[in-house]
Amino acid sequence: MRPGITAFLDALGVYTVISPSVEVVEDFAHIGNLSGEEQKERLRDLDERGQTIAAVYAARKLYGYDLAQAKALSTLSAPRNSPRT
Repeated sequence: MRPGITAFLDALGVYTVISPSVEVVEDFAHIGNLSGEEQKERLRDLDERGQTIAAVYAARKLYGYDLAQAKALSTLSAPRNSPRT
């Protein structure tokens, strides 16, 4: 039998401070009303948070791009000093 995540975090809590989880929810329903620069900023934010698929999906919806173009936009909009995986 393996302990669950709660038991693991309880045991780990003796050695370190464990912050409660944080969930970020953002509404992209009105992203089309933003300026082009603000749209790219929102796409960059998504990509930086590890939500690359959501960023690509939004780029496809906003600009009518195919998958390759949307992925390229997501890659180009990432900061140059961050490593890409």
